[in-house]
Amino acid sequence: MKRVTWATSATVEIPLPLMLSAAKTRIVDCRDGTEGFDFLGYHFRWIPTWRNRERRFAACWPSKKAVAAARERIRQLTPLARVGLPAIVVVQDLNAFPRGRGAYFGYGNSTRVFKAIDRFVFEHMVRFIARKHGSRSWKRGRVDLIESRTGLGIHPLAGTVRYPWAHAAR
Repeated sequence: MKRVTWATSATVEIPLPLMLSAAKTRIVDCRDGTEGFDFLGYHFRWIPTWRNRERRFAACWPSKKAVAAARERIRQLTPLARVGLPAIVVVQDLNAFPRGRGAYFGYGNSTRVFKAIDRFVFEHMVRFIARKHGSRSWKRGRVDLIESRTGLGIHPLAGTVRYPWAHAAR
């Protein structure tokens, strides 16, 4: 077991029992942009700019594993057992989840992933409302959700991405 030591300016070493996992540790060559890595729920990759394909920048967005976990959590919040509750109550419980996700994944290049999660929430709520009305067709739920004019207050993730350079002093 290798020990990692942390040295302060007062030259006090505090041993930390940290170990690298062979299963999770790998060397990634990001220069060509075909390969990336996942870290703390984000996927990082070196990608070309849209104006000049020869210039590249580091981009990050939620990893596939994080998106799968988000979809699973949405399914857990809208089960068939909750059909008896008012849709507003279910939406209130559901909204806490996207707000937290938006706060964590709101930095980087998450817009496409956020739009996909919003679409998944919309489709799942459409099916939930249709089941609530005893309809097997999703069309009934879609009509009710669209005609509510507010989307029942569903908090969208798209449009919540923050870019630090957009507010930088010039």
